Amino acid sequence: MHNSFYFKDQVIWGNYKLSLEYIHSGSQHGLLETNHIKGRSRANDTMGSPDILDIRGDFNILRTQPNLVYLDAASTALVPTRVVDAMARFLNEVAVSSRRGAYSLATRGAELVELTRKRVAKLTSTEPSMVSFHNTVAETVSSLVYGMSWNRGHRDTIVMAETEDHDTMVPLLRAAQVLGLRVRTIPIGPDYCLDLDQAAALIDNRAGLVAVGCSPVGIGTHNDVQEVSKIAHEHEAIVLSDATRYLGLFEFDAMSVGADVTIVSANNAFLAPPGIVIQWVDKDVAREHFPGILGGSTVTAVTLTSFEPALYPDKFEPGLMNVLSIAGLAEAVDYIVTLGPKRIKSHLQSLSSQLSAGLKELSTVLVYGPVHPGRTTFGFNVGITEPLNCHDVAMFMDQLGIAVRSGLLCAHPLVSSLSGEGIVQASIHVYNTSEDIDRFLEALQEICNMT
Repeated sequence: MHNSFYFKDQVIWGNYKLSLEYIHSGSQHGLLETNHIKGRSRANDTMGSPDILDIRGDFNILRTQPNLVYLDAASTALVPTRVVDAMARFLNEVAVSSRRGAYSLATRGAELVELTRKRVAKLTSTEPSMVSFHNTVAETVSSLVYGMSWNRGHRDTIVMAETEDHDTMVPLLRAAQVLGLRVRTIPIGPDYCLDLDQAAALIDNRAGLVAVGCSPVGIGTHNDVQEVSKIAHEHEAIVLSDATRYLGLFEFDAMSVGADVTIVSANNAFLAPPGIVIQWVDKDVAREHFPGILGGSTVTAVTLTSFEPALYPDKFEPGLMNVLSIAGLAEAVDYIVTLGPKRIKSHLQSLSSQLSAGLKELSTVLVYGPVHPGRTTFGFNVGITEPLNCHDVAMFMDQLGIAVRSGLLCAHPLVSSLSGEGIVQASIHVYNTSEDIDRFLEALQEICNMT
């Protein structure tokens, strides 16, 4: 027996109302049903397994390309259709950036930014004043390092992990060139984890900034940022952590990272559009730190010879804000809340366990890093002694409708130490299914059979 019903509702967004049309379909079958919102769908909590999500219908690209297996979330995750719709609404109904006027449209833009800030803070168990929005990780890192008081206590050293992405590593290397700073690197050990003994030896009273990302590309480990922070704080150094492949997947509490400054590229785990980075800054650091990149609303008064900085978080948000992507982020956060962080974690653990078990059965596949059900990113090569070219593997999979990344993954020092020619990387997210993993493993087995 099948039944359905239809109704309309309204929600408040800024100073205006948005009409939503709901069509609910119910069934007595034991399958996971969905609620549709103007052609969008979301997992129904009342039917099917409470821990398994089936939400491919929430992503237009997966509806229009049903054969696509997208396994590159570590680079850029797919964007839910409702997020795209929210961005279109912003362009059609607001279109004005934040803090650029007192008229109603400008006010709506500003209210949208503050609404998003509150939503992000609630999801990540922080306070809105600790949250700021930026355009890129590289810009965010640059603003931090160039704004630091390097003459304080003869501090002249940046310490960073060997596992850092280029978005963190290259701005720090350039800052060291410009500012005349030294750079020290914390290596990883045979277990692919950071060598904490080396960290303790490298971080001293000359260290001003310590950069340790949470989850490096390719190797699937989780760096012990809290322990590194403990060492750094003994020497009064500021700790920066890029948590892009960590927050929003298995963990949502931003303060659990343990860093003074935590950043996330929201187009990964948070399912937001490209061009939006979230930064969380510890209150003590936020009060004392002066950003290196200013402009726009980061200041409250300017003369020909001086300026007065704004309070945080405004002082961390220079120039024209990307309110379009912020509008998308607001909707993405609501979508994550709708799915439920616990269910997202359970779903990813299930897929990760399936993928880990399948990779262990392929004797000619070399997986980098520990294979365990807590990974969402898997770096590998086909062939133990003489690996196949990673790009050839990726292109073969592409012909089968499977998208994986290949190469040095914007982390040349780390990946080159694993394989000079690069590696293949498969990364999962909440929209992936057990069938996706099966197809990936079958394709990988076919490649192995050809070697």
